[in-house]
Amino acid sequence: MTDTDCISADSSDLKTLKKVADAFACCVACKEDADCKGWSYNENTADEKYKKYCFLKADACVGGKKPTTGVVSGMLNVTATASEGNMITI
Repeated sequence: MTDTDCISADSSDLKTLKKVADAFACCVACKEDADCKGWSYNENTADEKYKKYCFLKADACVGGKKPTTGVVSGMLNVTATASEGNMITI
């Protein structure tokens, strides 16, 4: 999901990874963590401080999907919403 921040139910992140190459690498990091169900990647955010940050989520956007320019989000093993924009699923 382009320009969308995936929000966890409790608004917290499972893990925060810095200097992640791209959204695909963020998705792979989520796949490699048994507790991760969703992720958000700061691809081109207004705040340079948080650019290339990957936020792993313990749930699949249960807290909602917030429109946020420069953020790419996705969920693991979710096929029902795969047609919603540019979601990356593995």
